Amino acid sequence: MLKDLFKDSLIYLVPTFISRGLSIFLVPFYTTFLSTADYGSLDLINTFGNLISILITLEISQGLARYLIEENNKYKKIVYSSTTLIFAIFIYLLFILISLIYSNQFSIFIIGRNGLETTYKLGIFSITLNGLFYLIQNQMRWEFRSKEYSFSSSLLAITVAINAILFCYFFKLGLNGILISNIIGTLIAIIYCFYNLR
Repeated sequence: MLKDLFKDSLIYLVPTFISRGLSIFLVPFYTTFLSTADYGSLDLINTFGNLISILITLEISQGLARYLIEENNKYKKIVYSSTTLIFAIFIYLLFILISLIYSNQFSIFIIGRNGLETTYKLGIFSITLNGLFYLIQNQMRWEFRSKEYSFSSSLLAITVAINAILFCYFFKLGLNGILISNIIGTLIAIIYCFYNLR
């Protein structure tokens, strides 16, 4: 058991090193293609996303962990997992709807600058997909699938980095390019997670 714990801990460290390494590599890239104001706006969107993912889903992922780990009945595990996912999808769809209806007011309030309504909308979709990804990815953790969990994190980090370079350097999309790359990377990681949890 101790050997498995040590092995799984090492496996969980791999995506952390990959994402942190890519972050260090991308800092000069981001500072070249993003203005100081854009970098601040990206940080505000990310901070807002972190708050939203905790508040609106009521940390249902933690509740799933509480029941999923102790449950031996495979059917009940499926019911718990699917109910959690349906709840999260419903809540995030409601979040998207409200955010888009009031996008003029919310974009200025969240980002703090005028003229970034499109950026705000991309941020909303990015926040939603990230929230769903972490819910689905956490299920891999609760089912002790450390390799799949680590691969999905690494896949997300690498895909986002490649797309960020593509959208910022080649297409010159700046802040919107970063958000689009996050949306694409998260969608790919969600598809991978669903495939492994099917």
